Amino acid sequence: MERRCFPFSLAGLPLFLILTACQLQNFVPGFAVGEHPSHGVHRRVPALFVFGDSTVDPGNNNYWLTPLKGNFPPYGLSFPGHIATGRFCDGRLATDFMASYLGIKELVPPYLDPKLDEQELLSGVSFAFAGSGYDPMTAHNIGVVSVLQQLDYMREYLVRMEKLVGKARAAKIMEDSIFTVSAGTNDFVITYYLLPFRKQTFTPEEYQQFILDQLRTFLKGLYALGARRFAFAGLPPMGCLPLVMTTDLGDAFIRRCIDNLNMVAVSYNSKLQNMLNEMKEKELKDAKIAYADIYTATLDIIKHPNKYGFEVTNRGCCGTGFLELSFFCNHASPLCHDVSSYVFWDSIHPTQRTYSFIFNTSLELALPPLLMERSCSPFSLANVPLLFLLTLCQHHKLVSSFAVGNHRPVPAIFVFGDSTVDPGNNNYLPTPVKGNFPPYGFSFPDHIATGRLSDGKLATDFIASYLGIKELVPPYLDPTLDERELLTGVSFAFAGSGYDPLTADNIGVVSVLEQLDYMKECLARMEKLVGKAGAAKIMEDSIFTVSAGTNDFVITYHLLPFRKKTFTLEEYQQFILHQLQFFLKELYQLGARRIAFAGLPPLGCLPVVMTTDFGDAFIRRCIDSMNMAAASYNSKLRDMLNEMKEEELKDAKIAYLDIYTPTLDIVENPNKYDVFTLSELMEPHFPKCKKTNPPFRIVENRQKEPTAHANIGLGFWLRLYIRMMFIMDLNLIGSVI
Repeated sequence: MERRCFPFSLAGLPLFLILTACQLQNFVPGFAVGEHPSHGVHRRVPALFVFGDSTVDPGNNNYWLTPLKGNFPPYGLSFPGHIATGRFCDGRLATDFMASYLGIKELVPPYLDPKLDEQELLSGVSFAFAGSGYDPMTAHNIGVVSVLQQLDYMREYLVRMEKLVGKARAAKIMEDSIFTVSAGTNDFVITYYLLPFRKQTFTPEEYQQFILDQLRTFLKGLYALGARRFAFAGLPPMGCLPLVMTTDLGDAFIRRCIDNLNMVAVSYNSKLQNMLNEMKEKELKDAKIAYADIYTATLDIIKHPNKYGFEVTNRGCCGTGFLELSFFCNHASPLCHDVSSYVFWDSIHPTQRTYSFIFNTSLELALPPLLMERSCSPFSLANVPLLFLLTLCQHHKLVSSFAVGNHRPVPAIFVFGDSTVDPGNNNYLPTPVKGNFPPYGFSFPDHIATGRLSDGKLATDFIASYLGIKELVPPYLDPTLDERELLTGVSFAFAGSGYDPLTADNIGVVSVLEQLDYMKECLARMEKLVGKAGAAKIMEDSIFTVSAGTNDFVITYHLLPFRKKTFTLEEYQQFILHQLQFFLKELYQLGARRIAFAGLPPLGCLPVVMTTDFGDAFIRRCIDSMNMAAASYNSKLRDMLNEMKEEELKDAKIAYLDIYTPTLDIVENPNKYDVFTLSELMEPHFPKCKKTNPPFRIVENRQKEPTAHANIGLGFWLRLYIRMMFIMDLNLIGSVI
């Protein structure tokens, strides 16, 4: 796009923000039907009820016999009147911003406040306690009330409310109110990692499941009380909390994020989203359940503080900022000069300003699905990847023709990478990795095995067709290729390739970096056809897409012994990112300005990875450690691309494509997506407000399609990858044109 309808880059912030920003005037104008009769889709929110830990406790701990309190200076430094209310912050919490945003009230009060007005109960309270968690041991260790036990206060509250307004109205308030929950950090940081007890009983994966089981019980209990609209916050990047950095004895003075704890958070958040989706579909069908991604927003603030006006990210404002918390942060503690420049107030809690950003980019963005009576899409916002939803609802506005209005035409698409985007270059190399024979091409027109390692077309073919460039992206090495074909784009990708030169060398193909030599050769040929100025214009306006990295991690690092001897996993991730960075700079030097990079898929869910996991080869389940490695790499890749866009390649449009999240959702919830054919993908049906069926379904020719068991090798994975890449790339295109 030449101009955006929103102030942020698609690559830089959660995509829900785009949907909210572009649709705000139609989407959340006031949350009350009576005030906006023209919209008529929002139910009024009478109250906000809060459960969780110190991130949402406005002062319940003040009235509890526990050492963990924040009702004394310098807490409350930025609060109106500089009052230390008991909030573990210099000012307001994210839930205060939420209540104000919804027009309910300015502050959410603590339920235990003895001065609480009875009428105040009707608009909502917080039952949260600092130091709490889903694990009963977490709350017990600090002498507070666990999240599950907070339900007892909710029951007591409901009785009081029924006395005030009667059972029928109390039930209606419960049905229409929003219930938000923020907990889990204390469980993992303190109860599991800092204390020894849970580690003796659970592996990290088992403890994640234990916490999720507690959360499931809580959600069912709240549902049984009449609640129907829920928002659950995921874990933040726990490894970036100042306290966690300090307790990492090996690197306490280096003050950098602890990757392995962040990876645990990413893994847990993924499982939480899947569980919430499953419960919504199977058990709580009349409920609206939203997941608030605070991880991405918080990590982006920490990694790119200047973008948000922050300066200090690795320590708190109070005291040294390394350990101070609760009574250790007191009137005698030195304070930072400017609290607004700090991400953290004390060693674990964000500042008011940070909470404001977290609300704006996470919690606020989880609200629309809870506020809609009916959706413009057949899918719930909580149930499908947001990119998919945005593509469905915004398709006609975002990428309608790419040649009119705000859109520059896309003359060509150039592709780099591995087998996921190789249309047949390996056919012309002496390598055993080929796909130019049956049953490859089973679903391709005329059942031709073109060399694509799939039963049909690739994601890049769909993109080229969708952009109106051509139906198929040809391989650059095809000797029958017409010279004029170069002007609309080709693929330089080779199956078996990667960013690591050793990956390609092992299989006898061309590495991603070496693919640039073919690009240079192609550019020289284009200059002969249309002149230097014409070729430069094509380079500037074309889309360059890159998909690689899976072979590097699955084969070169994990299956083969060589790289493991030289690199730790984190070092190898950085090595790959350095290769990618060099590639991007070289491509930029050649004149490319619109570039899209795909992240890693959930590597642990590849059938070949399951098979080579000898301990569980016959159980056939995803390997969590591999998925966590992919999620960690993707986070670093996204950060690096953002940084390069801001500091080095300011006139470029660089997009990151998250294929991990939707692919994992397909793998773990296949029934939710059913099956859809390639012919249907070519003519997608976009949703109408009253339709309830998914837009991609197969009815007549299911028996003609190869099933997951009929596909060969990685065929099933590739089909999932291709389909999701196509769906996702429609929106990605909007960020690079």
